Amino acid sequence: MTITFKEINNRGGQETYQPDGTTVTERNKQWRVDTTSNSTDDADIMAHASAPTIGSVHDNDSTCRCIHVECSPESPGQKMQWLFRARYTNQFDIRENPLSDPAQTTWSAESYQVIVERDLDGDAIVNSAGDPFDPPPEKDDSRWTSVTSKNIAAKVPDWMFVYQDAVNEDSFTIDGIEILAGWAKISAIHLSPTQTRNGVDYRVVTVTIHYRAENEGIGSGSGTYGSGSGGDDIEPWDLSILDAGFRELSGAAASASMAGSAGGSVLVNIQDSEGNPVTAPVPLNGDGYALDEPTPGDAIFLQFQIYREKAFQLIEAMFS
Repeated sequence: MTITFKEINNRGGQETYQPDGTTVTERNKQWRVDTTSNSTDDADIMAHASAPTIGSVHDNDSTCRCIHVECSPESPGQKMQWLFRARYTNQFDIRENPLSDPAQTTWSAESYQVIVERDLDGDAIVNSAGDPFDPPPEKDDSRWTSVTSKNIAAKVPDWMFVYQDAVNEDSFTIDGIEILAGWAKISAIHLSPTQTRNGVDYRVVTVTIHYRAENEGIGSGSGTYGSGSGGDDIEPWDLSILDAGFRELSGAAASASMAGSAGGSVLVNIQDSEGNPVTAPVPLNGDGYALDEPTPGDAIFLQFQIYREKAFQLIEAMFS
């Protein structure tokens, strides 16, 4: 069986403005296909070496790639003359081998409500008597978010199960932006069902990353994330919480316990000036003792690492 492609003069094209501000170009080509066998079917035509494939480049416009092919007999009742059509567009950056498609990243800011315990200067947000507010105040916590998609081999990757909610322990680059250590946290990972293009099986992995580097800004080249107090810089994703409570360590027993002696810590109720147990949390000094006449500037915030850290070089390599 011999199959012969001959392009016919039926090229066309159009440009369309999109709501997102982009302009999409589309181009069309058509071939007449002759065969020497009446048993030829569409699979034979589309699998022929002369047929353009999904992701192939338009010969006169390198910005447009093939996104649609179709063929049908030129007239009913015979299978020796066919028409083959292909549509090209610049809307999608794809390749003939789906694993060679470049990563695609979109950016946006998402807003959340979070409890806020300190102001921009790092001072505790407390009432005029020095007590924390109950209920605690909240603020908008706007985070830059990137969503990156990439075609990968069809098997489920092992790394997917260990990166959920992970924070980057090293610097990495995504979409041309350098992200320094501690700024990024994996928020979600999505893996599509297996798909096939031009005989290659693949899946689409989509990784959503949240960023927190408010004091310096993404891509600024500085890795500090200051609390505002000037002396206790913390990692952006650590938990920072006011050291306050209803109880404190007792004097001698507390000192012995803190020095590693046997007997354990002894906790006692904090009392007010009249010897009664306090009815609101009292700021502590970071060592388990109530502060004397606390002020917002004296407040101590405890830092806790609550997310595991992982090297993000694998993420960078996958999306590069």
